[in-house]
Amino acid sequence: MEVGQGRRSAVWVFRGRTAAEISARLREAAGGCWNIQGDGNGLPEALPLAAALVLDDHQPQAVRERLLQAAEQIDQARGRAVTDAHAGLYFDPEPPGPSALAFLFPGQGSQAIGMLGQLVDALPGLADRVAALDPQGRWRRLIDGGAADGVMAEAEAQLRDTRHAQPSIGLLSFSLAQTLAAWGIFPRFAAGHSYGELPCLAIAGAFDGATLMELSEARGRCLGLAGDAQPGAMLALRAGTTDIEALVSEVLSPPSATSVSSGAMAACEGPLVLANRNAPGQGVLSGTERAIARAEALALARQWRCTRLQTSCAFHSPLMAMAQPAWQEALAKADIHPPLLVSVVANADARPYPASADAVRTLLTEQLCSPVLWESSVHALYRQGARIFLEVGPGRTLTELTGQILKDQDHTALACDPGRADAHRHLAHLLARLTALGLRPNLGAWAYQPAAQGATSSVSTRPTMTQALDTFLNVNGQMLERFYEQQNALVGLCLDASSDVRQQLFTTMVVANQQALTGYLQTQQEAVLGQAAVTRGVTHGREARPADRPVRELDSGPPVPVQAGDVIGSSEIAGAAAKGETSAPRPGSEDWFRQLIAQLTGFPAHMIRSDSDFEGDLGLDSLSMVEVWFSLVDEFPALESQRDAFRRCRCIADGVALIGGLASESVSCGEPRPVQQQASEQRPVPPQVSQTRPVEPPSRSPVDLQIPQTPVEQLRHQLRARIAAVKGLDVTSVQTDADFERDLGLDVFTRSELCDELLQRRPALAVAGRELLHAPTVDALVSLCADVLGLRRTEPGEPGEGGPASPLGLKAPDAGPPLSRLVRVDVPLLPLVPPRGTLPTQLLLVGMAGPLFDHLHAALVGQGVVVEPWHATPEGFRPTGADAAALIPMDDEAGLAQAWPARAGTAAVLFVAGDVVTAAWSECIELASSAPFILAKSLRQRELMWFGVLGSARGGPAWAAARGVARTLAREWPATRVRSLWIDGAVESSDVVRVIDVFCAGASEQDLVLRQGRVFHQRLEPRPLQGRAGSAPALGPQSTVLMLGGGDGITAEVAVALAARYRCRVALLGRTARPSSYPYPQARSDAELRAALIEELRETGSGAGAQGADSRGEVERLRERMQQVRRARAVYTTCERIEAAGGHAHHEAADATDRTALSRALARIRQACGPLHGVVHGVGLAEDALLERKSLASFRRVVRTKTESVALLRELVQDDPLQFAFLFSSLSAHAGTPGQVDYVAANEVLGAVAEDWNLAVSYPVRALLWSVWSEAGMASTALVRQMERLGLPGIRTRLGTAQFEDELTHGLKQESWALLAPEATLAYALHAAPVPVPEQVSASREENLHV
Repeated sequence: MEVGQGRRSAVWVFRGRTAAEISARLREAAGGCWNIQGDGNGLPEALPLAAALVLDDHQPQAVRERLLQAAEQIDQARGRAVTDAHAGLYFDPEPPGPSALAFLFPGQGSQAIGMLGQLVDALPGLADRVAALDPQGRWRRLIDGGAADGVMAEAEAQLRDTRHAQPSIGLLSFSLAQTLAAWGIFPRFAAGHSYGELPCLAIAGAFDGATLMELSEARGRCLGLAGDAQPGAMLALRAGTTDIEALVSEVLSPPSATSVSSGAMAACEGPLVLANRNAPGQGVLSGTERAIARAEALALARQWRCTRLQTSCAFHSPLMAMAQPAWQEALAKADIHPPLLVSVVANADARPYPASADAVRTLLTEQLCSPVLWESSVHALYRQGARIFLEVGPGRTLTELTGQILKDQDHTALACDPGRADAHRHLAHLLARLTALGLRPNLGAWAYQPAAQGATSSVSTRPTMTQALDTFLNVNGQMLERFYEQQNALVGLCLDASSDVRQQLFTTMVVANQQALTGYLQTQQEAVLGQAAVTRGVTHGREARPADRPVRELDSGPPVPVQAGDVIGSSEIAGAAAKGETSAPRPGSEDWFRQLIAQLTGFPAHMIRSDSDFEGDLGLDSLSMVEVWFSLVDEFPALESQRDAFRRCRCIADGVALIGGLASESVSCGEPRPVQQQASEQRPVPPQVSQTRPVEPPSRSPVDLQIPQTPVEQLRHQLRARIAAVKGLDVTSVQTDADFERDLGLDVFTRSELCDELLQRRPALAVAGRELLHAPTVDALVSLCADVLGLRRTEPGEPGEGGPASPLGLKAPDAGPPLSRLVRVDVPLLPLVPPRGTLPTQLLLVGMAGPLFDHLHAALVGQGVVVEPWHATPEGFRPTGADAAALIPMDDEAGLAQAWPARAGTAAVLFVAGDVVTAAWSECIELASSAPFILAKSLRQRELMWFGVLGSARGGPAWAAARGVARTLAREWPATRVRSLWIDGAVESSDVVRVIDVFCAGASEQDLVLRQGRVFHQRLEPRPLQGRAGSAPALGPQSTVLMLGGGDGITAEVAVALAARYRCRVALLGRTARPSSYPYPQARSDAELRAALIEELRETGSGAGAQGADSRGEVERLRERMQQVRRARAVYTTCERIEAAGGHAHHEAADATDRTALSRALARIRQACGPLHGVVHGVGLAEDALLERKSLASFRRVVRTKTESVALLRELVQDDPLQFAFLFSSLSAHAGTPGQVDYVAANEVLGAVAEDWNLAVSYPVRALLWSVWSEAGMASTALVRQMERLGLPGIRTRLGTAQFEDELTHGLKQESWALLAPEATLAYALHAAPVPVPEQVSASREENLHV
């Protein structure tokens, strides 16, 4: 039982597995039977239910009566919830838990003299936090309810002024949220109404309390000045949204002749907008005084309830546009971070805030003039999983609105503000209600904690002999049972394993048996000596006294024995090396590093030299280097701080020097850091930790925790307890489905320690290897261990038969998480008003000569900007007006960097894509891609105000490449605003000024369109195919589908799926010829194939492997030959699979970027298979490298592979009776993946081609932007593993091919672009900060699509 004692009221909490257990404990407590078990905060999930009882009368007889009454109430409820505020009893049989908690922060209008005054006195720690945020008392004096009458009147007047109201509200709301967090009440979701979004973002980690107060003052000041300049009014209405919108239209529309003659009022000049969409039957209008007056008259005539708000500002209306420049300037100066601690829903669009500081600034700026979509925001919170809504701040308005919005939907809305009720009693009921709903508030933090009267303990401090004997026999039986289950599990694994794996498993079994025997004997000894006879109620050393433990726990359930060593404690990392490995190279040495690279690449160690370049010699791409990085930090944790230095390593010698340098910094190589140090380095400290009064987690011994019964429950509890100890959290706050890295902040080092401890306790788990480290959550790790150990999983919520597969693949895999399908939708933006002074003083204008370039040049000069105009041609760059002699070649990056003028002020760059279609597609591609790429490379050392890309749809799809370059720049240059704008239609003179405004205001954004004088944002909108009517294409055995680049990867998987469904002919076209038989059939593994190829190279006289030979050339030849054989194998296998699926495979080898070769290959296909009825373009090449390391030759190669092939394909199939044309693109084309500037640019062109092609033909043409296919495609093993570490799912092959078939059947003609990805992967790609990757260039990956 937990007891929280306030000054007047106490909260008693009883926990159990069922309502009947809790009822029984209530009756036991009423009879004087107590069991002291600590503060209860560390209880595992074994006791998920809680009944909370608020007691105001502490007399023993009254307490006993109330306990019996509570037990009777729970019995009579028969498994239903009990919410009896009068009796003070709260119980929920299905509590939503802490993961369903959302904080709601009120906005202006909630302020009042004395607000939350009683709660400040009743809630310990709140007053200190308020004082810490407002040390001068500027805002506290305005809310002091005890001031003199004259001062009170002045304070009330000031508090009505937005300049004072907003900082005052923020001060209390944020301090209250901090206090709740220190008590263990921290939300997973949050939303703020209007101004309330600022404290909401602060608690989510976007900025600290001091910044919150600065921004609150700035926002109030900006709005106040705008209100003074353009006064307005606001009107609250009790009516439906549709009715209110009709009233607004009537106010603003001119009256008819009839209405004028009948005395109707004339139309009012706006603006008048529905500023707050608060609830289904409530809204707030905002506008000019005249418009509000007329709206009020019309509302009263309709007999609507309406109320004028006490404000002279028309908040959330266009009248506030004057405040945006100064507000934007204040936001730009503030230290703002992505809100990562809590999912915050924005007022402006009712969507979660992106994980971007620039996005926070943009949304907060737009919010001033945008309506508050509160009803939609609450629904969005509910869709995310929020079920408990707690209003944190003054007033109860949001609590009432939430009830109106969600109505009969399952939810609970609560308010912190006691109103006129007694604050101490209100707080007691609030804590009791939250506890019953599954939260674990630290009731021991309550200020007044006297010992409960009449509390006695009937718990024996020593186990009886019978108990000791029962424990001995129980432990003995469990040990033997587990031993045999583990043997059976390992034998089963051996049956399905290869010979090498069987040998490893057998060795593991022998070691496990030896250690199990040692542990078994030790357990017997401990049991005999009484060391393992731990039962519930034993305090080990002393009996807990009420004075020592202000919070007490009355447990439920029978005694459960604890095996020695079952509770995981801190220990050193296991370093058990097998015998015979004493001669292994010293970690960090050159030989050790060489073996590491050999293991990751498969190249023989003797062929890898210390000066072998990672990029040029070994072919390690950026993703492979991530694997190297993780392998290094596994061995040398201190390298974690040297990530930037590792990026600069070019060869093994550099890596060895980096590791050796650690010693000079007094860093112990290979020795793990203390756990507490690791925990402190994971993430920023959450805002709930106060600097004035830090709250430390209560210490407790293992016997304070109730031990789960089943082995799986024990394992899960041990892991949660260990993680809680590392992170300094309560066990209950460690969610078993939370991602280790993303949600819990456990890096690879800490997870490695956890896994080593598991191996020490359960050696049989060694068979799982590094899969233990790759498990993303506690649930996944427990599932893996249960499979290997043979533990039964029968608890509720555990995966059983038909559940998800374990990481070892012991069960049949499912299809994976469903795919989100999104299309682009044009959404008009509010007029952008660039802040004063945001025009650059100097601008570098670069682009193709033409009317658009000239108009921009003239307009910028007219606004006082110093413009440096340069024209770009396929050959290079030259100053506008200069002759050919001044031309700087395209590949002369250094010369171009020196030619740019020195900065004389705030500088910006604008690249202007062509607004006319040139004759040659290749020239367009070169100008649209290489020109901005080289431009950016030449400017990478400059500090820029912004980098802009302007294009026109009239220029054709090739120019979209420039926008692709900008997408990646926005990710690689986070300190520079990068914006792209496309003009749809003819360019008017008025558009030019509008264009300048767009580039001078706003955060990085690439999906902006200017159409007929209005700016639109191409936002993503879900468009699932489920439920759509559709019909499959008329394909059959006589139909032919062309798969361009279909020899391997996802295109090959789609080809097999088409053959299986339609029995059609599938024509594959790629650069690798189809072999007559499977190459090197005797080589069944990469190692065997590599050995065969090395021997072959020796026999051909190349000298491969010979002493003194050119190691660099050997590695390159071996790598190229390996790639050739792998591609040939893939082509052969794909054709065989198509035939086996019921289709007919035809293969042609040709270069799809060569017009003549492609034309001849298509002619041969038509001759053999007939005309084409469908085409799939899957050609792609990836050579990843950050901008600084990317060469122009590599850039051109990647861009040309995709853009030339798709242009030729479109041209050469125009006479075929096509039914569809699908172009495979990538999620990176929209997200702008760092290191893939060329690949993103090429895919951007692919999307533009699909849109243009689709408009010109009758059949559907669609670009499909896939995320990573985890079982096929160009994604390397390193990338898939990295996604697994982050808990991001890939697309399973079965799900991807099914999605393709659905696109054929249910996709709409007008949808020329669709993004397909699992929801979690999509959110991470679009909103997360880019993961740093080493600056290495990859080897070419061909005939696949990098997705």
